[in-house]
Amino acid sequence: MGHYTTPMYSYAGYGYDGLSFVGNIAHLVITVLLWVFVIAMIYRLLGWVLDLVSSRQPIAIYKSSMATGATRILYERYARGDITREELQQMKRDMTGI
Repeated sequence: MGHYTTPMYSYAGYGYDGLSFVGNIAHLVITVLLWVFVIAMIYRLLGWVLDLVSSRQPIAIYKSSMATGATRILYERYARGDITREELQQMKRDMTGI
């Protein structure tokens, strides 16, 4: 009987994994690009969340446009004589929170 020798490149997790040199390089490049993309997306997401939390700009824009419409209505009511000047000033202060 002959003796059994283990091949130099086996499929037991050591040595040759089925990729050529070019395949290994392509695998490395794709992996690095994937990680760069993932890190960039996390960075952009965190930047967007922190910007939203710190500035609160969308909420401020919504409130100012709402207050503008409400202010217009108040001035119309004042012009018609529905409310007095003092009531107008008080309602404007109530809307702006001052």
